Amino acid sequence: MCRLLESGPKRRWLALAALLALAVLLALAPGGALAQTAPSDTAAVRSAPDSTVLTEAREWFKQGDYDRAIEALRVALERGGHATTDLQQLYLQLIKGYVLLGNDLKFRPQGREASNLNYGAARERIVECLSKPALSHTRPEPETDYPPEMVRLFADVRAQMFGAFRIVRITPSDAAVVLDADTLRAREDGTYSAEDLMAGPHVFTVAAPRYRTLTEVLDISPAATLERSYALTRRKTTMWYATRAVVVVGAAVGLGVLVSGGDGSAAAGPTSLPTAPPPPSP
Repeated sequence: MCRLLESGPKRRWLALAALLALAVLLALAPGGALAQTAPSDTAAVRSAPDSTVLTEAREWFKQGDYDRAIEALRVALERGGHATTDLQQLYLQLIKGYVLLGNDLKFRPQGREASNLNYGAARERIVECLSKPALSHTRPEPETDYPPEMVRLFADVRAQMFGAFRIVRITPSDAAVVLDADTLRAREDGTYSAEDLMAGPHVFTVAAPRYRTLTEVLDISPAATLERSYALTRRKTTMWYATRAVVVVGAAVGLGVLVSGGDGSAAAGPTSLPTAPPPPSP
C-alpha cells in the first residue's frame, strides 16, 4: 500500500514532464508558436519605406534615443535603391544623429573620447555623401534644423573637397561651354560658374560655329575659385583659302610682268657696254 502511494505521485510527475516536453516539441516545430518570432528591428527597417524610417528617426531624436535612430538610419542606407531626395535625407539625419550623440556624450564623465568618435563618424558620412555626384550640393539647410556643430563640419569638409570655376568673359557670347560633359548655362550678367567642383583636374571645352574649338584641363584647388576669360579664334573657311590662292597667283603674274620689262614680251639679250675712252694725250 505504501509503495502504491509512493509510486502514484512519481507517475503523475512523470506524466506531467512528458506532457511539458511534448508541448515544447510542438512549439519548436515548423509553424509552431515559438517558431513564429517577431521580426527584429533591423528586419523591420530593411522592409520599411524611407519616409517611415525618417519619421521614426526624428521621433527618436526628440526622445534622446540617438543610438536607436542611428542604427535604423544606417541599416536603411545599406539597403540601397533610394530616390535621390530620400538618400540625401537619410544621410543628413544619420549625420545629425552622430552629432547629437557626440554632443550628448561630450560633457559626461569619461565621455569625451566617445564624443570625438561620433564626431569623426559624422565627418566620414559627410565625405561619403558629398563624394556622390548626385549629392555633391548637399547642405544642412535650413541651418536652424541642425546642430551648429554639424553645420561647421559640413563647411570644413566642403573647404577641403571642393573648389569653383568662373568665366568672367567669353567671345563669342553664344559659345557652347562644357565642363566634364555637362553644359554650363550663362547667367544674366553673361558669366558662367560651376560650384562644388571636386578638387583636381577637370576637362573644359568651348565651341562655336566658324571658330576654333578650345579644350583645356583645369586644375581646381580646394576652397578657391578659378577665374578665366576666353576669346575664340575664327576658323579659316574654304572661301578664305580660295581668296588667298587668287592673291598668290595674281602676285606671281605681276612679278612675271615686271621681270619681262612690263610689256609682256621676252626680255632682250644682254646689251654691250660702251668702250672705255682713250687715255688723255700727253
